Amino acid sequence: EVGTYQPALGQANESVCIRCPPGKYGAFTGASTCASCPAGSWNDEFDKTACTICPEGKWTHSSGSLRAGDCTPCAGGGNCLPDGDARITIELRNFPLAELGTTQMAEVEAALAEDIAAACGTNNESVVDVFGKESSVSISLDGQVSAFVKDVTGSSANELAARLYSASFRGELANTTLAIIGSEARLSIGSI
Repeated sequence: EVGTYQPALGQANESVCIRCPPGKYGAFTGASTCASCPAGSWNDEFDKTACTICPEGKWTHSSGSLRAGDCTPCAGGGNCLPDGDARITIELRNFPLAELGTTQMAEVEAALAEDIAAACGTNNESVVDVFGKESSVSISLDGQVSAFVKDVTGSSANELAARLYSASFRGELANTTLAIIGSEARLSIGSI
């Protein structure tokens, strides 16, 4: 059940699932851990499937925040995205990296960059991997996606967080990736 987790393998009964604590959330079923609320958000309840985005002009500067009071005013008149750049990390769970060829990986990297660009309201070239390659993301062996978005304009950090942390964005990422790697994969999107 979403909003819960079970660290022990082989548990067949959802009644033994543990509720995600405040400061964390569970966005999908079958999780072995809960994800910490990302920067810019908080959660003060158990069983949450998402975290609450800080009010406009305020931000939490670490993950796992427990209360609205953790959202502090941003420097520079409340601009929480002062240089117009953002770092995005996404956890792909059960991503079959070892099974993908070079062409398929390049397709996934470009498609995820396109999804990120669309969510940020920028062009694909503004999304770069950790090596600076445009229109691409980096994917580590454990399925961690890393990208930088340059020159974000027209959206505040809070607006971006609301879009990037949403269930619809998670669904878009999953659908895009599954369209390339095959729908039979058990892929899910973890923390963002």
